[in-house]
Amino acid sequence: MRIGFIGAGSMGSAIIGGAIESGKYRGSDFVVTDVNSEKAQSLAGKYSLTALASVAEVIAGAEMIVLAVKPQHQGDILANNDWQGRLLVSIAAGRATDTIAAEARETRVVRVMPNVNALIGQAACGICSAEGASETDMQAVRELFATCGTVDDIDESLFGAFSALAGCSPAWVYRMINSMAAAGVAAGLPKATATRVAAQAFSGSAQMVLSGLANGRHPESLVDMVTSPGGTTIAGLLAGESAGMSVAIQQAVRAAITRDAELD
Repeated sequence: MRIGFIGAGSMGSAIIGGAIESGKYRGSDFVVTDVNSEKAQSLAGKYSLTALASVAEVIAGAEMIVLAVKPQHQGDILANNDWQGRLLVSIAAGRATDTIAAEARETRVVRVMPNVNALIGQAACGICSAEGASETDMQAVRELFATCGTVDDIDESLFGAFSALAGCSPAWVYRMINSMAAAGVAAGLPKATATRVAAQAFSGSAQMVLSGLANGRHPESLVDMVTSPGGTTIAGLLAGESAGMSVAIQQAVRAAITRDAELD
């Protein structure tokens, strides 16, 4: 199955790159177009795929089409092209499958929410479909996105929450890593060292949580594991909570969910 991408920005590039670098897809499996032709040409040169001049050419040249453009640009693209019954995959936040299906007309629609970590094969992807998409369609989409990370079937009513936790959160994690590194620099560590140490702490801690979940262990039990009575960790944890650490994170998630609902 040839796969077309409309949009060669960060997410489109990350998904294509993750798929090809997994070894399960080749550049010849993909065609791409973008309003910025230089982006499409650059991606084509990097992965030996084909850059096309228009959306219509991508539709004509692919069986599965990934619409990797911002939500506010989807409507015009969907309404002004003949989708010829293609399998259409949307990765836009806030755009429901029934809305997309109505705009694209007689098209099988699958919705996926990945994140930018697809570029290194570490994305968390949620997937659901509109009426008309078959299990064969769903499996084809799962196989593509599985090359980029994990894939979970999610009820569409929960897509806003999934989008916040998976799609938006990398930016928040990057900010937290940078803030931790900045505190390390203030204490005298070189910036590169402080950033690497903070990033490794996040990476290792995430792996501990995933390992613990497999054994029925809640993340809070890991907090207890590293907080000794009267120690440095509990002192820092209490200071962070006093400054609103947990509340701020929860507010960020809620704000992202609210904004997601406003986009459709």
